[in-house]
Amino acid sequence: MGWRAMMIAMGLALATPMALSAETSSAVPPSLIEPGPCPIKLDPAKFECGTLVASMTRKAGDDRVVRLPFAVFKPFPSTSKASAITLLAGGPGFTTIGSAGPVGPSFAPLGRDVVFLERRGTGLAEPSLACPPGTRLPNHDWDLAKVAACAKGFRDRGVDLNAFVARQAAADLEDLRILLGYRQWDILGVSSGSSLAFAVMRDFPGSVRSVIHDSPYPYGINSFATNVAKHLDKFSDLFDACARDAACGSAYPDLRATMIRAVTDLQARPLVDGTTRVDGQEVLRRLSLGLQEADALPRIPAMVAAAAGRDLPALIALRSPSSIAAAVGDVPADRVYVVGTWLSVECAERLPLFKTEDTRTREAWPASLRALMRVEWGAQDRAACRAWGYRPEPRSIDRPVTADIPTLVMLGAFDPQTPQSWGERGIAAMPKGAGRVVVIPAAGHAVTTLPCPQALVGQFLIAPRAPLDTSCLATMTLVFKRP
Repeated sequence: MGWRAMMIAMGLALATPMALSAETSSAVPPSLIEPGPCPIKLDPAKFECGTLVASMTRKAGDDRVVRLPFAVFKPFPSTSKASAITLLAGGPGFTTIGSAGPVGPSFAPLGRDVVFLERRGTGLAEPSLACPPGTRLPNHDWDLAKVAACAKGFRDRGVDLNAFVARQAAADLEDLRILLGYRQWDILGVSSGSSLAFAVMRDFPGSVRSVIHDSPYPYGINSFATNVAKHLDKFSDLFDACARDAACGSAYPDLRATMIRAVTDLQARPLVDGTTRVDGQEVLRRLSLGLQEADALPRIPAMVAAAAGRDLPALIALRSPSSIAAAVGDVPADRVYVVGTWLSVECAERLPLFKTEDTRTREAWPASLRALMRVEWGAQDRAACRAWGYRPEPRSIDRPVTADIPTLVMLGAFDPQTPQSWGERGIAAMPKGAGRVVVIPAAGHAVTTLPCPQALVGQFLIAPRAPLDTSCLATMTLVFKRP
């Protein structure tokens, strides 16, 4: 029986909100559900939708609220309430509900409800922390005046920009679980969505049956300090893999030296054709994006060679594709990724850990190249945080997860964003055997888009404590490509 049918059976009109009863005498308004039509095009035979209305700050006397749309994929009219799967998108700032149409039915063989709650501040949530176009540019450059003006605009409208952090979003998920009547969640968190999953594990361990961290981002990580080093190390890993491959090593010898030479040359003499301009920093950006995409990884050696040969058409053709557009349904383009959410979350949760850059890498890299990446992956983001304004989150958010929750950590072998050490750290304090780490070969960031990891997800959700058959990993080989 769906939750709408449950409400009818209880004699409640569908227009009547379902609310949590207050557990204390505080004046904090309880969260409630407002049933309603799905905010995007979804199959009405398979999806039920509504809006979670929750206190913005969860402080007594504060009547400001957030309105968070959700969609529930129901493979059958009547499904078990023992547990439901919930997906947590990354960014932070990407829409969650936008992926419901294609992703929900992919879990149908499990016979379980799949819940897509729009994280506060993102997508179709209200308020949305969307800023004007051009506030953040593709190369992590920020228009700091627009950042400051956007933040001021929200504050002038009464929005508390520190109310969008993960501990608040975790409480939203807990409220929704209770209101929908599920005993526990099975959580799949992708990238920074895994940070939210860690927050739920930390704050509501009894509400979690199992967790899958895809490209994990645990707390206590000084991500602002390590961005440059981890990207350079993954370039080293990929170039080593090319050198071990006879065909790739022969076609593209000494890729590290070739990349250094190409970036240095293009930074001094950029390629320009009309409105298209490619300098050394732009090459680094495209190569870094390529490390994240499984289908772009095999083309990176050719991309480096194209840069060294100053081949502009080849560079443009080899640009890393984006999978975002295929996964957002009909969410408006300006709501697919909301930069204000990134600023509110990352600045309050991660930036306070930053003291100095960690420059350690496996191999020596020129200071000039490091400097270009430092602008790309560090200094500009920190400046944007200062322009946004933030209150640091209490460092209690960094306390490790210690609960005995079956946990599967999956990460790509060449992922420059979330290295293997992060996944190991996230489960280190859990009881022995509760967590396991699986490295996905020939993959970058967000590995659950690939067939083999998807099969592992299905196995794990059926029996979270059973051994995993990982034999499909042997089929995932990196076959380097030439133009």
